[in-house]
Formats: sequence, structure tokens, C-alpha cells
Amino acid sequence: MKPLPQGPYATSATKEYIASIREHVIQPLQTSAVADHCFAAAMLIFAGIDGLGRLVHRKPAAGAGERFKDFLPRLGAEYQPRDNEIWKLRNSLDHNAINVACYMSKTEDAKGEHLEFDNGHLFIHTARLLADFCAAVDHLESEFQRDALLFRQAESRLEWAELVLSGWRDPTVKTTPPPTVLFTYVRQR
Repeated sequence: MKPLPQGPYATSATKEYIASIREHVIQPLQTSAVADHCFAAAMLIFAGIDGLGRLVHRKPAAGAGERFKDFLPRLGAEYQPRDNEIWKLRNSLDHNAINVACYMSKTEDAKGEHLEFDNGHLFIHTARLLADFCAAVDHLESEFQRDALLFRQAESRLEWAELVLSGWRDPTVKTTPPPTVLFTYVRQR
């Protein structure tokens, strides 16, 4: 791998995308009550895996399941043998908000080992899932800085865009608008 100069990464869409994952996925799970809800924690982490998988999969047109499963080993070797079960769980939670596939816990004294498969059900320790995801994001960010080819691939799958809020909103109607954005945001192409 040819090292990438710090300059291009420092001002890149890829760096901004990683920062967004840290801000909107990792930080809420580390500092707010959302981490107390195993479903919400898993859904946020799975969404992060979906997005990052899109940046690093070797095939630009790979499907969501292929990208998701391909990214899982970055969380640790024990994820690969359970990729189908984790993918089914991801779909069940994200599409139906129903868990029919696993036991989840965030507590240290939970019975069961993380990713243990028993009688058709997976056990997921969401605090461990978060720790593994954080380590994968840290490692991936350093990969982007070292591997020019991977960095260029990720950059080619992102684009800068201006966030312009539409004028349709009636200020007298209570809504939850998008947060104030102080920078030009990054979205996937």
C-alpha cells in the first residue's frame, strides 16, 4: 500500500462521512440514553455498517446484503460465521422494528456469549457490538489515510452537496426539522 499524504484526507468527503458516523451513530450510543435500548443501538450500528460497507466494497454495484456481510469481518473474525443471522436480524429490525431472531442485552452480567447461536436464536451484546464497531471505524479511518486506492474508491462513492431547506414548512406547525448544518454535508452517490 502506498501511503496517502495527510492533505487529501484532511479535507475529503470521506473524512466528513466518518465524522458524521461518529457524530450520529457512535456518540449518541456512548453519551445518551439511546444506548439503553438494544433495538435502537443495533439499528444505528447496522445503519453505520450499511453506509461504510458501501464505501469499501470492491464492487460499486454490490447489493446491500453483500456489502453488509462483507463489512462484518471488520468488526472481528467471529462475525463472519454469523453473517446470515446478523443480516436477517438487521432486516427484521430495520424493516419491521421486530426482533424474532435474537436475544439482546447491554449488561455485563447477561447470560450468553456475544454472537452465540442457540436453538435458532443469536445472542447479541449491544455494548460489545458498539465496541467492535468503534474499533472498526477507527481502523477503517487509518486505512483511508494509508491506502490511496481505498481512499479514492470511497471518495468516488461520495459527493458534496449543499443542504438547502425548502420553504414549504409553516413556522406555526410544530415539526422536528433537520439539525442546523454548519458545513456542506456528504451523501452517498
